Amino acid sequence: MYDLIIIGGGPAGASAGRAAGMAGLKTLLIEKAEFPRYKPCGGGLSEHAKSFLDFSIPKNIQERNISGIRIFYKGKVVENEKKKIFSTLVTRSMFDEFLMKKAEETGIEIKMSEKVIDFNEHDNFVTIQSNKSKYKSKYVIIAEGAGGAQDIKIPLENYGYMKLKEEYDIEFYDMSQDSHSTVNLLDINIHPMPIQTSNLMLDPNNYIISAAVMKTHGLAVVTLGLKNIVLAAPMNFGQGKNERGKLHTEPMMEDPRYFNYNHFMMSQYAFPDLTVIDGFVGMEGKGPLFGDPIEVGVAIASTDTIAADRIGTDVMGHDFNNVGHLVHCANTKMGVGDINKINLLGDKVVNCRKNFKRVENWEKIIKWN
Repeated sequence: MYDLIIIGGGPAGASAGRAAGMAGLKTLLIEKAEFPRYKPCGGGLSEHAKSFLDFSIPKNIQERNISGIRIFYKGKVVENEKKKIFSTLVTRSMFDEFLMKKAEETGIEIKMSEKVIDFNEHDNFVTIQSNKSKYKSKYVIIAEGAGGAQDIKIPLENYGYMKLKEEYDIEFYDMSQDSHSTVNLLDINIHPMPIQTSNLMLDPNNYIISAAVMKTHGLAVVTLGLKNIVLAAPMNFGQGKNERGKLHTEPMMEDPRYFNYNHFMMSQYAFPDLTVIDGFVGMEGKGPLFGDPIEVGVAIASTDTIAADRIGTDVMGHDFNNVGHLVHCANTKMGVGDINKINLLGDKVVNCRKNFKRVENWEKIIKWN
């Protein structure tokens, strides 16, 4: 029997593993992926978060230190500079692997490429069932990501983000706790398919900013500003009860017409007012989760999300007409999809273009019309 089993080997799991190992606990850490694995986002570390580490982060893992912000809009510049560093950007694939090694050096046992599928609590222990074996432990830590059922306030408080509320006069909002309304999309039988959708996203009085990473997608061809918001709107109630799963059923994924039309339908309820596409490092190939990093070195921003996504698609070397949900939106005048009618500020697309590797099922998913 173990003293402790940790499910998940990301930063939280690896940090817990190191602490447990240093405390002399017989510990097992189970991680479903094989490291290093690419993570396209989540690479910002606050100074408060770094203070929990008992070691320094190697320079080769640090991308840059952030101490200010500069925003350009219609020839005007808004800039705010702090005297101190408030965030360090890291490459997650390297950072996560480094943290795992720091945990392993304390003597804990680590099993990679193993997925936990169930657990059961008993009076004095917990049993864990994975896809490879069964384990028993006195205690279990579930080091889950953002898709888990944990109250969002817990990690926000643990990592000091709640202090930002006072400093910047902002609010953090857990959309899984939001009130919701029904948006009817279409199922494969052309029947209404009710989707419980966040009222925060549906409220026309709210200004929605889509901060998206430039990636390929195995169903949508590419995922940029619009899709980032369309699939953020359906409710995630936790513990596997995620409304967006209705858009990813096997029958739905077999026919790209339904997938693209439903994204178009949802965009009429939840649409970004401003889109910012992070193309400094994108993801190509097996996107949006298991692709490879590709350095592009661009950022795209517009109050016209369709125009921003058109430019993003072109930068990725993909044909805009293959992206069904964006074509639907452009054809119904929800934004500008004609490249000749977009007022582009900055470098020419041809000078920024990187030909992203296509997803393996590309020939299938472009048949949306």
